[in-house]
Amino acid sequence: TGHDCGDTSKASGDPVVLYDEASTALLVPEVRTLGIITFRQIDRAVSSSLTAGQSVLLVWPQIVGLIALTVVLFAVAYVLFMRREVRA
Repeated sequence: TGHDCGDTSKASGDPVVLYDEASTALLVPEVRTLGIITFRQIDRAVSSSLTAGQSVLLVWPQIVGLIALTVVLFAVAYVLFMRREVRA
């Protein structure tokens, strides 16, 4: 899918990165982590697929980030809209 777990040049708050990480972890049960991992972590990793609940727990920060970003942008747009004088 073009997802590179080791790419740290992208901003973690970027909506595209958040969506890509969340969708990858939810749709590909073999994904075990979304960050940089060490060889020690690879050696101790279980090779089975994650359950749906475990996948959601893995991407919980990305889901919360997407929802929070949406709420903040909506609030800013709403405030800007309300400050404008609208005449019919």
